[in-house]
Amino acid sequence: MKTYSLLAAAGCALAMLTTGCGVVTVRHVPKFTVAPAKMSDLRGGQPIDVKAGESSVTETKIGTVGMGKVVGKPSEWTAAAVAAVRKNLSARGATITDGVPKALTITMTKAEVSSIPIIGVSNSKIVLTATTPEGLKSTFEGTGSSMVPLGAVDGAAEDAVKKLLKDSAVEAYLRK
Repeated sequence: MKTYSLLAAAGCALAMLTTGCGVVTVRHVPKFTVAPAKMSDLRGGQPIDVKAGESSVTETKIGTVGMGKVVGKPSEWTAAAVAAVRKNLSARGATITDGVPKALTITMTKAEVSSIPIIGVSNSKIVLTATTPEGLKSTFEGTGSSMVPLGAVDGAAEDAVKKLLKDSAVEAYLRK
């Protein structure tokens, strides 16, 4: 009887590991270190407001990896992306001022993470949109891959922000 129970428990554990049953819930907000090389200097331009677009404040399932379910609030993920962009633009000399007419609104519109069973590699995709009052609307998809599930999420978020910061339409708007 003990041997059967032990085998059943081991089988159940193996199934959870390989199928991603989501036994543990992990709340996460992406971490950013965005500092792309060779970015242009923005000193002397008009002040700009970089703000968060509307996104859900409800905790949402981002995906399941291994034995964990990754959840997050899209509003917090958007706020983290906005903070990273503001920090980068400030470091490049832009004047960030809340409430000015020239504004760049950033919204996280999609986030997902998954893993490849047994191998343990996690893949993530984050989609950001950037809009302006003048009609600019651009979408940036970042991807990340890592043996560490949250590393894949952070990598995808950082990739999306880097693409936003390097986009020629966004750059032209910032220089207006």
